[in-house]
Amino acid sequence: MTGRRRELLSCSLIAVIAMATTIVVFLGNLAISLSSDEHILSLSSLFVTPESAHPPVSANSARLISADALAYVKGQSQSMSYYSNFRPEEIYHLTDVRSRISLSFRVLYLSIAALVLLLPALFFISGSLRFFLKSLRQAVFAAGIITLILVGIAFLSSFSFGASFTAFHKVVFGSSQWAFPSDYLMVNIFTEAFFAKLATEIFVGILISGVLLLITAYGMAAFAIW
Repeated sequence: MTGRRRELLSCSLIAVIAMATTIVVFLGNLAISLSSDEHILSLSSLFVTPESAHPPVSANSARLISADALAYVKGQSQSMSYYSNFRPEEIYHLTDVRSRISLSFRVLYLSIAALVLLLPALFFISGSLRFFLKSLRQAVFAAGIITLILVGIAFLSSFSFGASFTAFHKVVFGSSQWAFPSDYLMVNIFTEAFFAKLATEIFVGILISGVLLLITAYGMAAFAIW
């Protein structure tokens, strides 16, 4: 393999590894946030407004219904016990959410698998441990920069969370119905304030991950592992 071709392949692998790492950071933090049902339900209970639903439900019933819906969208159950409490369009949206969460986990696992395969490929293309570590440092640094840029964009968007929330749903759910009247049960047990708080927690985790990536890259440079 010629030096020019080796360099091009190495640059391509560095770029793909950086992107795969960024995806793992974002979806990994999402997975961590979704892993604790108790935390999500406790967070939801801080902002729940079951009395505003039509028909209204008690706070205790709202928690049971929330737990049932959460288990469904996470794929932990095939159906909901409190199915009758929701309107058909709400059920359709919950099914949409379930499919998007399932897709995000598949993308996460594929990204991890890609990293497992790409790192040995980068080592082989690099031709030596020294150049492999140099390339790896570049990929880690790029992933950290990309992560922090995206977090910065998310932070700026947070100043208009309502608009960002709408844009997010349009991108993720397309033409499917996701906006509901204020007296629907779903918007009163999973409120916009709940999603704002959950999103903040996720992006704080992503921010920390991005900083750790840059510290790792800096550490590799400081120890002359490049």
